[in-house]
Amino acid sequence: MSFLTTPLYILTLALVTHAAPQPAGSTELHWVDCTKNIPAPVQSALNITEWDNTTLGALPDTLTCGRIDVPLDYTQPFSDSNKITVGFSLYTPKNPVSTIFYNPGGPGVEAQSSAWLLATNKSQLFSGLEDHQFMMMDTRGTWQSSPLNCSLDAYNAIPFGTPKDQAAFDDLKAKSRAYGESCLEHGDDVKHIGTEQTVQDWESIRLALKKEKVNLIGVSYGTYYFAEYVQRFPDSIDRAALDAVTIRGAPDVDTIKDEAIAVNRMLLRADGYCQINSSCPFHSQGKGSVVAAWNQLLEKAQAGQLSSNIGVDDLRQTVPALLRSTPMYDILTKVMAAALNGNDASGLAVPPGLDEAISISVPLFCPDDRAHLLFPWGYQALAAAAAPVDTNSIQSGLVWGAKLYCSGWPVAGRAKRNWDSVKDFPLLWITSDFDLNTPTEWATFNYEQTPKSTLIVRHGDGHGTIFVPGPARDAIFEYIRTGRVSPSSNETLATVYPPGTTRGAIPDPYSVGYGTEYGDDGVLE
Repeated sequence: MSFLTTPLYILTLALVTHAAPQPAGSTELHWVDCTKNIPAPVQSALNITEWDNTTLGALPDTLTCGRIDVPLDYTQPFSDSNKITVGFSLYTPKNPVSTIFYNPGGPGVEAQSSAWLLATNKSQLFSGLEDHQFMMMDTRGTWQSSPLNCSLDAYNAIPFGTPKDQAAFDDLKAKSRAYGESCLEHGDDVKHIGTEQTVQDWESIRLALKKEKVNLIGVSYGTYYFAEYVQRFPDSIDRAALDAVTIRGAPDVDTIKDEAIAVNRMLLRADGYCQINSSCPFHSQGKGSVVAAWNQLLEKAQAGQLSSNIGVDDLRQTVPALLRSTPMYDILTKVMAAALNGNDASGLAVPPGLDEAISISVPLFCPDDRAHLLFPWGYQALAAAAAPVDTNSIQSGLVWGAKLYCSGWPVAGRAKRNWDSVKDFPLLWITSDFDLNTPTEWATFNYEQTPKSTLIVRHGDGHGTIFVPGPARDAIFEYIRTGRVSPSSNETLATVYPPGTTRGAIPDPYSVGYGTEYGDDGVLE
């Protein structure tokens, strides 16, 4: 996700002008033994809990692991009773050109493993920036940064899908509140884990590392985090590349409408895939066949005619899930065909194993948004706003879902943010035309609010451009290295909009290519 790469919804909007004091906390870093502090994804991949130098070889000197104690509540003096520990990993080459803070989004996506992969040469993600130092911090309340202790059972009790009536909404709201209260049972940490505190953690680490300025690369929700970091500590930042853009400051009705437009646009992308791919089960049926198949599935689900007890809510989660992040057109069209023609709808069941990851994100998102103020009247208003542009009644969006999940949250969210104090910073925004997690309209809005910024549009699919080798990613790295962004070397794959220019129209979904260079799963025959 980056925004999390799941069918449920955690993303957000907004930023307020807020002058913050310099972080006050422990400025001394505590270095820990990396071999005994292995990020969870690395543990899982290697089936280990500690690093064995004999079997795995020694970890490289470029990798270091640390902790820092910072105030739980930055508005109060740092003390033993007002303290939280934040974990991070550093990749440090010889004579680094600069220090880059990287956040992969979520909120709550594990970050430190990226430094491990970079140091051990297991990833090409930052190929071309290996001469820069990277700092990857797990955001507070997650992973190795004092993880929250919330009830997964309470989370799983929250019903998914759009409430059908007031009674269903009231039930969802009560269970949302119960989940939040399960976090509060273990202390006040959950009251202090929003963006407002998290950006101060990055600033505390910058100060402790004694770096005059740092560069930022944020993906998805990381764009929200780092936009606020620039806003509150502009003198600490040299360059900020914000990829797969989370909106802020826009009216909620516009945000929800953008999500509805984006998900219907992705259904057309899936249809276009079938027109050029002979292995697609709908290929021979011509243009519009995938859209027709979706509507047939929806009708069957509403009538209770799909196998495996697949209902409308399953469809509205699983089909968009297969179109998020890296779209999987091949899998999507085959499971749709199996449900329609083979009486096997099991492939449309909500994927297992996602609950724990999403449950981490909810407590991080809810403090950043006053979702509870929108209901009950806002629930109907937002649904009504989306309906005219949700032409295929898909009813799916990350922000929409997040607002539902936060509707009963017991900790008050903060007011919507604006751009007033960021307008003079030369940000770099990056989007793809058909990003479903964070609709491309959000990048256009943010770009228009920040007149000294540059916009890179990658033509194609997928959530996050740094994951897609090509001219758009090359331009991001050029900006980090030099502060400049040259015109695209291939206008078919990317377009660069300098400050003060107007973005062109979003392409027709059928007119843009497919494959890995365009950001999808690349299954073409």
